[in-house]
Amino acid sequence: MADDRRQHLRVEWFDTGTVELGNGLPQRPCVVTNLSNGGAKLSGLDAATLPDEFILRLTSSRNSARKCQVIWREKHELGVEFAEPFPTSAKPVGRRVMTAR
Repeated sequence: MADDRRQHLRVEWFDTGTVELGNGLPQRPCVVTNLSNGGAKLSGLDAATLPDEFILRLTSSRNSARKCQVIWREKHELGVEFAEPFPTSAKPVGRRVMTAR
């Protein structure tokens, strides 16, 4: 079995997103094809023309703007790591101790 070193569970995703470059530059649409709490895979853009850092906004989610660091590039795809992971609603699983009254 291959050694999977990912810290976050990834899910296949197919939704639109927007790359925000700042400095008055136009936003660029993209397709988010893979998503986790720690990063994403983006498609449908010219990866060579993007800076190493930018803001990604998932258009179907509120409060979805995430500062991204590019970790790999191919011609029309790139992988990004989020500066801060998405908050999760999962609570830690712990043992519950019952006491007699």
